[in-house]
Amino acid sequence: MAKKVDFTESLKQEIDPIISEEEKEDTLNINGFVIKKPDAKKQKVNFVVYTEKEKLNNLDKIAKKNGVSRNELINQFIDYILENN
Repeated sequence: MAKKVDFTESLKQEIDPIISEEEKEDTLNINGFVIKKPDAKKQKVNFVVYTEKEKLNNLDKIAKKNGVSRNELINQFIDYILENN
């Protein structure tokens, strides 16, 4: 019988060649997007975004799985888009 592989461990194996030892504890690679633990607080403002309930539920699952808040996850998505556009 095949050994069940832990999801987090399999992701760590995928990113081993990509990031340094120091970065491994602070990041997790999901489909090419690296989710990082939050850095120091910067001044932030709020704004309202409307979305479907299913999208919100999926964001919450991803955030929980990676140990960050939904807000932090969305901010990292925004940073990624701004840096790569």
